[in-house]
Amino acid sequence: MNPLFDVEGVAAPDSWQALIAGSAFVFSAILTLIPSAFILLAIFGSSKMRTTDNLIISQIVIIDVIYALWCLVWFPIKFWSNQLFLSYTMCQIEGMISTVCLMTWLFSATLCAFWRYQTIVSRKTWSPKIMILMQYGQWGIPFGVGLSIAILGKFNVMPSGGYCFLKYVPNDRVILGYFILTMLSISGPTFLTIFFYCSITGYFGKVIADMVSVSSSHSNSGSIKLSKNGLQIDSSWLKVAQVALKSVLYCTIFLTCFIPFGWVMIQEMAENQSRSPLVDTISVCLILVHKVLSPLVTIMVNSSIRDQIYRFLGIKD
Repeated sequence: MNPLFDVEGVAAPDSWQALIAGSAFVFSAILTLIPSAFILLAIFGSSKMRTTDNLIISQIVIIDVIYALWCLVWFPIKFWSNQLFLSYTMCQIEGMISTVCLMTWLFSATLCAFWRYQTIVSRKTWSPKIMILMQYGQWGIPFGVGLSIAILGKFNVMPSGGYCFLKYVPNDRVILGYFILTMLSISGPTFLTIFFYCSITGYFGKVIADMVSVSSSHSNSGSIKLSKNGLQIDSSWLKVAQVALKSVLYCTIFLTCFIPFGWVMIQEMAENQSRSPLVDTISVCLILVHKVLSPLVTIMVNSSIRDQIYRFLGIKD
């Protein structure tokens, strides 16, 4: 094991894992900020774009921006300087920020999925004011978890030096309690988000099946309209297929990038042992891939945001 800093705060020899992790944080932050800035400009640059759905999306993007800005400030200093005070104190701060951003991102994604599920499938939507209140009130849980981190344990540098992991006081009950707390805070929103999006995907799958059966008996009809739970759906095959595909794509990216990272973190909490520097580096790079893909997927799946960005760039009138 060759951490970037030891527990005393003394700089350790350079390791290729630390170099990869540090460079990945910086470049991913830059690649995250550029599309995120366009998304926020599209949403807040026009009053017509400030819908409940887009405001929830904007919070997800803002969280990505906060974390990206922090990476640009913190990681270049950490990896390319020899100041000894950075190891312990800055790792505590970085760990708190990353924990709050990660959990708030999960809650925002779950809230967005729930809003779309209500709008598309159940057709029983809450008022926009309640949704916006939930949107900004959800920050309380991550801050509570972050506070419990400060009380129950501490952050330390992971084997690669690229991220901070949790190191606990020698108390089995504390370790078990924090393990359960983190499982609920991360796995709960994760599976709820996947459930809502899979339900939406299944709903559109049924609609597509209905369209296939109807279109086979009305081959001369150029435009067929079906009524599903009071929702009029135009038989534009491309649009319906795209919605289902986007939902599946979201779940795939989420599972691919977040689950390995979360699994490594849970193992840290459950076992309280150091992980392989290679495993740590791969896990960090996966979550950074998600940070980069998140705003790009948002632009791809939301046609109104995409069109507004095109207008800003002068590509579309």
